Amino acid sequence: MNLNARTVARLQARLQARILEAYAVGGASHSLAFVARGQSNPLGVWRLDTDQGVYAVKLRTTQPVLRAAAIETLAYHAGVSMPAPLRTRAGDAFLAIDSGLETDVPPGVGPVFVRLHEWVDGRPLDWGTVDAGLSAQVGALVAAVHRVFVPADLLQEERWVPPGEAGWLALHMRARESG
Repeated sequence: MNLNARTVARLQARLQARILEAYAVGGASHSLAFVARGQSNPLGVWRLDTDQGVYAVKLRTTQPVLRAAAIETLAYHAGVSMPAPLRTRAGDAFLAIDSGLETDVPPGVGPVFVRLHEWVDGRPLDWGTVDAGLSAQVGALVAAVHRVFVPADLLQEERWVPPGEAGWLALHMRARESG
C-alpha cells in the first residue's frame, strides 16, 4: 500500500475523532501525526498528543490476535518495562474503524484496526551498533518477558495450514506489486 500525503490526510481526519471517542485519553491538543511504518505494517505508528498524555497509535490492516494482546497485558502487569497497552472504554484490546480507504488498501482488507499504547520517547540506533550496556538491558528485558506466567490456554494456537498454490501465487503477486 502506498501511504501518500493524501492518504495520510484522509486517515487523520477519519481516525482521530473515533480514537478519542473510543479511548479514555482526553481531548486532542494536536492532530494525529504519522511517525513511521515497518515492513509488515504499511499503516504504521502514529503519535497522538492529548491533554492527558501522549500515545502511540498502532494501525493495522489485519485484525490483532487477541491472544497476543492478552499476553502483552500480562507482561505489562508483571512489571516488564514497556509502554502500557491501553484498552477502549468498552474494555476491548483494539478498535476497528472503517478507514474510508477502500481504493487504497488491498481488496478484502476491510477496516483499520487500532491498538493504543502509552508513548515512549526514543531514537533508533544506527544499524550495527554494538554497546555492552545496551546489550545487557536488552538481555534483562528478554529475561523479564520469559519470566511472565502465561496460562496454558493462551498458548494454544490453531494449526497452521499452508496456503496452497493459489495462496502462494497471490502472495507472490502482492509482493511483486509492492516492489
